[in-house]
Amino acid sequence: MSGFYVQSFVFTSNKVFPARGFVKIDKSPILSKQVEDPDFYMVFDPILMEKNFKDRSIVVFNSPEKLVFAQLKKRKVKSYFVDATEIALAHLKTNLPNTAMLGALAKLFNKVSMKNIKTAMEDMQKENFLAFDEGYKTVR
Repeated sequence: MSGFYVQSFVFTSNKVFPARGFVKIDKSPILSKQVEDPDFYMVFDPILMEKNFKDRSIVVFNSPEKLVFAQLKKRKVKSYFVDATEIALAHLKTNLPNTAMLGALAKLFNKVSMKNIKTAMEDMQKENFLAFDEGYKTVR
């Protein structure tokens, strides 16, 4: 990924649904799985939302509508919304919003080129690219 080191991992509360997932991206080698003060948060289900966001961070919500949280305003957190579930159902025919959420994140985190992201996705089905592109285009 264009000069970056990447590490991803998921913590699960049960065997079906991931409760929390993280991706670390840095220009230096990543030596631990400790997550401290992320700049970006991806909230796949607002019910599972973190209570403490870093000041001035960015949160992408999987939601068909804009959600308002006083704690986010107080911390000057920028909130964005994309209906990733609906996008996944339309393109993938299943509730797997990951690639639509990735599309939304790609639009907001411009440190990684679209070419590099699509190269990393090259083994995925066409429907994943469609979900990614729609997430990219519709995040607001």
